[in-house]
Amino acid sequence: MQNDIQIKFVGIGFGNIVNRDRVLGVISPDTLPSRRLINDARDNNKILDATCGRKTRAVVVLDNGHIILCGLHTETIMSRLNLKPDDEKSQDNEESLD
Repeated sequence: MQNDIQIKFVGIGFGNIVNRDRVLGVISPDTLPSRRLINDARDNNKILDATCGRKTRAVVVLDNGHIILCGLHTETIMSRLNLKPDDEKSQDNEESLD
């Protein structure tokens, strides 16, 4: 019997993607607690920089303790994470019509 496990990926900007099911939260990098979280992750080698040299505008927290720095705003990433599979299919259909 074949397990039909589908991994849902979401774009976090500049060609980078992350597994949607592994994301615990998306936070702003401008607060002191988020800066502490970033520094702790950097000290423990659990940080991924996906900003491509741009300003960090969002911090994605994963369930395995890794932190991803993103160049997109938190609202943009959250809107991409909140898409339902039906919404994604309708977007793909709309793109193919263009």
